[in-house]
Amino acid sequence: MGQIDSALICYQKSALLIEKDPKREHVLNQGFIRAWIGELFVAREQFRLAAVFFRAAYLKWEQVAPPRASKVMQLAEQIKNRLADAVQIDDRDIERICLDWILGRSVDAQFR
Repeated sequence: MGQIDSALICYQKSALLIEKDPKREHVLNQGFIRAWIGELFVAREQFRLAAVFFRAAYLKWEQVAPPRASKVMQLAEQIKNRLADAVQIDDRDIERICLDWILGRSVDAQFR
């Protein structure tokens, strides 16, 4: 578990750099970091947060990389089976939740 936590910290820092540099911000990179963070949340069995990050990756990729978007949606569908009560979150809120997490705001408790 220690390596997962360390990886999450590194990914969070990377995501922060991607978000804070608008000249280098690229939709593909935003999608990748969201998908990778989602995978780590799956490893931590934080399936709700994983679903949020997978959906965010999908939303970044749906227009610019449809095959990647499709693949990440399959991951999201797989983890829905592990959720006892799959709460629907509006797409407008998905990115806000991701950015809150990236910026270090506590969202973990509401998505356990």
